[in-house]
Formats: sequence, C-alpha cells, structure tokens
Amino acid sequence: MTRTDTNVTRRKLRSLAQQALEVAGELFVTKEEEVEKLQQEINQKNRELGHYKELAGFNRDLREQVFSLTKDKERYRRERKGWKV
Repeated sequence: MTRTDTNVTRRKLRSLAQQALEVAGELFVTKEEEVEKLQQEINQKNRELGHYKELAGFNRDLREQVFSLTKDKERYRRERKGWKV
C-alpha cells in the first residue's frame, strides 16, 4: 500500500466516523425530543387524573348530602304522622 492509498483510506475513515457521529447525534436529539413529548403527555394525564379525583370527591359529597336530605325528609314525614323517630 502506498502513502497515497493510506491517506485516502484515512480520509475515508474520518469521513465515515464523522457521518457516524452525526447520525448518533441526530438519534440522541430525536430521543430527547421523544422523552420530552412523553413527559408532556404524562403531565397532561396527571392533570386530568387530578381533575377526575376532584370530581370524585365532589360526587361523594353530593351523595352524602342527598342521603342526609333523604333521611331528614323521612324523619320529617314520620314526625308529621306522629310516628316515633
């Protein structure tokens, strides 16, 4: 192998190494973007979950109020008819 062949081979290897680094860099950036997008989706789902938990608590309170009012209504009806409470 002559000196020229060696230099050409070195240049080709450098070029291939540079291309490999560029591809690896692009893949890394792409993965970072995907991770960021997934993190945003997780945050959105957590906000939705918090909203649903808040609604569940509100619904529970409403059920308790309805139960209490129904119980009071029944007690009032019995008192009007002269039944013992």
